[in-house]
Amino acid sequence: MTVFSELRMRPATAERWGWDASTTARLVMAGVVIFTLLVGANLATPLYPLLQAKLGITALDVTVAFSAYVLALVGTLILAGHWSDHIGRRAALVLAVLVGLAGGSVFATADSLFALCTGRALQGIAVALATGASSAALRELLPSRPEWASRFTLLASAGGVAAGPAIGEYSLLPGPTSTPYFLHSVVLVALLVPLYLLKARPAVTSNAGGSRCACWRPAGRRCPAKHGAPSGWRPRWGSSASRSSASASPLPRAISPRLSTRIRGR
Repeated sequence: MTVFSELRMRPATAERWGWDASTTARLVMAGVVIFTLLVGANLATPLYPLLQAKLGITALDVTVAFSAYVLALVGTLILAGHWSDHIGRRAALVLAVLVGLAGGSVFATADSLFALCTGRALQGIAVALATGASSAALRELLPSRPEWASRFTLLASAGGVAAGPAIGEYSLLPGPTSTPYFLHSVVLVALLVPLYLLKARPAVTSNAGGSRCACWRPAGRRCPAKHGAPSGWRPRWGSSASRSSASASPLPRAISPRLSTRIRGR
C-alpha cells in the first residue's frame, strides 16, 4: 500500500514491495520522528531576540508568533489527533514530516510577522499529527508493556523539547536564524526515505466504502444514526448493554435486605 492510497483512505489496487521492519526499527522511527519535529519546533526559542532585531518587531509580536504555535498544536490535537486511526500510522507520520518541512522553510525565510506566525503554526500542526501517530504506534508495538510505551513517548518528547533550544543557542554556523532550520530540513528529508519504504500496517478504522469525512469528527464524538447506531459504534460512557443491565439491577448492596423489601413493597 502506498502513502497516497493511505491518505485517500482507500485500499491499494496492487500490493507493492515494502520494508517489513522489525518491531525495534518501528519503535525507533516512531520515537525519532516526534523527537526531530520537536527539535525543530523549539529551535526558535533562543532565536527570537535575533529575529526581533532583524525584522524590527516588538516583544508583543514575538508573543503572537509563539502563541500561533501553541494554538495550532492544541487545535490540531483536538480536531486531527485521531487521524492516524483512519489513514494509518505511517501516512500520518509522513504527513507530519512534510508539514514540518514546510513550517521550517517558511520560518527560516520569514521577513514579516505573518510569515513567522505561519511557519510556527505549520510546526504546531506537524507536532500534533506526529504526537498522535507516534504515541498510538508505540502503544501498538508494545501491547503488553503500555508503561514502556508511555516512557518512550515521554523520553522522545522531552528530549526534543530540551535539545531544540540547546542546538539553536549554541549553533556556531553563519546565518543563525536560518541555517539551523536548513540543517533540520535535511534530517527531515532523510527521515522520509525509511518512512516511505516502510511496509504499512492496516489502519485501525477501516474506511472501505465509507465516508471520507468520518476522520473530520473529533475522537469520541461518534453520533448514532437516526434508526440505530452504525456498525462498530460505542457510546462514550460505556455500552448500552451495561447501562441497561445497571438500571435493571437490584438495589445497591449497601441497603439492607429488610429496607430493600420495604421500598419495593411501596
